Amino acid sequence: MENKSNAENIKEQIAAKYDKFVDKFQEIFTQSKEKTKESMEKAMDVAREQLTKAGEFDLEQGKEFKDSLVRDLKETSYQIKLLGEDAKDYLDPARIGAGALATLSTLLHKAGSALDFLVEKTDKALTYKTGEVTSLGTFTCLKCEKKIHLKKTGHLPPCPGCSNTKFKKSY
Repeated sequence: MENKSNAENIKEQIAAKYDKFVDKFQEIFTQSKEKTKESMEKAMDVAREQLTKAGEFDLEQGKEFKDSLVRDLKETSYQIKLLGEDAKDYLDPARIGAGALATLSTLLHKAGSALDFLVEKTDKALTYKTGEVTSLGTFTCLKCEKKIHLKKTGHLPPCPGCSNTKFKKSY
């Protein structure tokens, strides 16, 4: 494991002190009843004073930490504002409606294709030919639509109307 340079150690210590300042600020601000810009400023000042008195850092470093926190909060506020504008655009009812319709259209197309496939498979499964052994049911000629009613298992005869040999079974 490499030894850290003195500069790296100092940077880590400063970062840890800044984190303590931010944590103390959050604690004080969370406990305050008001949630205004002024109450944020006051919470920063109180956190800076308390940590300076506790010997965590000197007055100058406390001022730098406060300036850094103000900068970080402004940047966070700016990013939230941008996110809000993006969300407003993305969550526009017209856009959501169009997106929902597009999604529904896609789903219906896929469902339609799946149903077409099932219809084809079902039709195939229900198509019988003359001479096949089958159970009871009604067989409709695919050519002239004449019906043959089998009352028990047996061989399917040719169509009595047109002599066709293909039928669709129903019950």
